[in-house]
Amino acid sequence: MAHFSCLIRAVLICVTLAGIFNSPVTSQTSTAAHPNPRPVLLLTGDSLTELGTYPNAQGWVALLQARYTRSADVIVRGLSGYNTRWFLKNVMPLLEDEIDSGAYRSPSLITVWLGTNDAALTNGSNSEMHVPIEDYKEYLIKVIGGFQSAAPNSSILIITPTHIGDDARAKRAAERTDVKRGRVDRSNAATGNYSRACVEVVSEAGNKAVDEQLQRKLSTEFPHLVKTLETWQFPAVSKYVTEDPWTGSSSTKLRV
Repeated sequence: MAHFSCLIRAVLICVTLAGIFNSPVTSQTSTAAHPNPRPVLLLTGDSLTELGTYPNAQGWVALLQARYTRSADVIVRGLSGYNTRWFLKNVMPLLEDEIDSGAYRSPSLITVWLGTNDAALTNGSNSEMHVPIEDYKEYLIKVIGGFQSAAPNSSILIITPTHIGDDARAKRAAERTDVKRGRVDRSNAATGNYSRACVEVVSEAGNKAVDEQLQRKLSTEFPHLVKTLETWQFPAVSKYVTEDPWTGSSSTKLRV
């Protein structure tokens, strides 16, 4: 999938996910002798997820990892250029095996962000990525079903295909120097149809879809998850400064 400009990516992050990173983290700790296992967030999708790991672009995944570095493990399976057909055929079997085999703890939350490549124009420069909208709906249903079977206790959040900046796509197409010069790869109108289809599928499946701010959606739909994510796995260092300080002895050797 062609990379979106930094501006489009920044706008996308602000519209869908900015709320997550603005609220303060509550330093809650377990009262048990040993820390609670860390919850897992499994983020899946195409380049909008893969490129979200780029810290120099303040990618949304990198920000999410920073936001929850003390309280959760963020597993990323974003694959640039993938549509729902390729994801279902080639990626889902491996993800289902990862979950079934216990490669990581069963996710508390799974996000699925697919469809922008499916919406590639049939006469555009990335027509090979196109998936007819009815097929897209079918494949998305199967992806959701696969995760529900592999991780029945996980919350599943579907993110709709993103807004497309038509002017930016036209400018990019005009600047190409190969045989595809002038061929726009995708449009906001076409992608909007896939976004609406995504909401329709998710609604019928009884899951949640994000097309606005993720923080508000999480707080409303998954309040138990928000509380879990705001619980630190290990105590703040102030606990040990008070309860287990260095007292002047030259040795801090542990006797276990």
